[in-house]
Amino acid sequence: MILSPLGVLLSRSGDLFLSFIGKQLSIDIVYKNHAGFVSCFILKFMKLENPVFLLRDFDLALGCQEAYIQPDFSKVKDESAILIKCELKNASFLKIKERIAESAQKLLLFDKDLAGILEELGNILYGNMSVTLRLYTGRVEFSSCEAYNRDIRLNASGTVTEEGDLDIKAKVFFSPELTGKLPEELSSVLTEESRGWRSYSLHLEKGEEKPFLKLESDRIRFDFKKIEVR
Repeated sequence: MILSPLGVLLSRSGDLFLSFIGKQLSIDIVYKNHAGFVSCFILKFMKLENPVFLLRDFDLALGCQEAYIQPDFSKVKDESAILIKCELKNASFLKIKERIAESAQKLLLFDKDLAGILEELGNILYGNMSVTLRLYTGRVEFSSCEAYNRDIRLNASGTVTEEGDLDIKAKVFFSPELTGKLPEELSSVLTEESRGWRSYSLHLEKGEEKPFLKLESDRIRFDFKKIEVR
């Protein structure tokens, strides 16, 4: 059966919507199946098989076994916003080891511990990862981004604009079992939490219109032309 142009558009409208989301977030989304009009706009539930999310700004990729995307258009009229809930199963960062190796020397200029923490995050398989997004014209806000593993928990929130501005806050929690295996120079910079868990906080800001870069963690503050080590 040959579909009409309208039929083709409807059959691929979910894919077009996901492409729109990816453009807003500076992410390329690759997956095996496809999403149509019914799953996206009627059922409001899309299941992606073996998707890979390519994060352009960070030159990283995130892959998972399955991803569930739930759009909510109820706020379009009142707030000009689209709400999206995403849940990823068995997710892990791809190619992060090569990227960490390339960027480690730059990170060492600011905080030698940060490279080690990022590498630990990249070596982990996350059984569940969830993100809640709010899409406006020209910007995306994520009120919560959570990733869970037996030994690592990640919480993040922030804003990304179409121009490339970033404002992201993240906090990583490490279990007592994992911190006991970390090198002493790395585990010593972590903050004590309840029940033996430890944490590390990070705040990243980047502006494109008036170029600046701010990176603040538990150990360092870097502000464009100014480096301040605590």
